[in-house]
Amino acid sequence: MPSSEVVSDTSPLLNLALVDRLGVLSEQFESITVPDAVRTELLAGEDGADRLETLLESDFVSVQPAGKYETNSTYHLDCCKLINIIIGI
Repeated sequence: MPSSEVVSDTSPLLNLALVDRLGVLSEQFESITVPDAVRTELLAGEDGADRLETLLESDFVSVQPAGKYETNSTYHLDCCKLINIIIGI
C-alpha cells in the first residue's frame, strides 16, 4: 500500500463504480484525494452515479482544488496502477 497521499484520476473511480467494486479502495488506502475537476466529471455521467456520489460525500474522500494536493510523495492512482493493485502485482 502506498504510504503517501493518494490522488485519483476519473477512470479508476468510474470503472470501479461500474463493476460495483469501490470498496477495493478502502481495502488498499486510508483515504484518497480527488481533484474538483475529477469530481465534476464523475457526477456528470449517469452510470454508477449513485455509488460515486456516496463515495465522494464520504470521509474517505477529500475533494481539493487542482494543485492543492501535489507533494513529492503524492501517489497518482490511474487505471494501470489500479489493475496492478487488484491483481496483486
